[in-house]
Amino acid sequence: MSYDAIGAINAMIIKSATEGEKIPNIERLIDRKLNENERVVFKKEEIDDFVAKFYGFDLDSSISGAVSNALKKLEEDGKVAHIRHGHWSGK
Repeated sequence: MSYDAIGAINAMIIKSATEGEKIPNIERLIDRKLNENERVVFKKEEIDDFVAKFYGFDLDSSISGAVSNALKKLEEDGKVAHIRHGHWSGK
């Protein structure tokens, strides 16, 4: 049986919201990280690791996939830039 970390992360985010806490979703977390350091270019793998560690999970394919989806959405929204293959920065 495969463990799906992203499901557990989503449950944490929902639970925190119902308890009045503010755990950011993956998209907000990445946006904040890249735009606080907008002159720094991050490798996709570094972003994956950052997200996994932030939520307290080992990196797995569900987290990596969620990071990819968030980066694509943020790029479409003009909030991050895909500098070159596998490299991202804030705008």
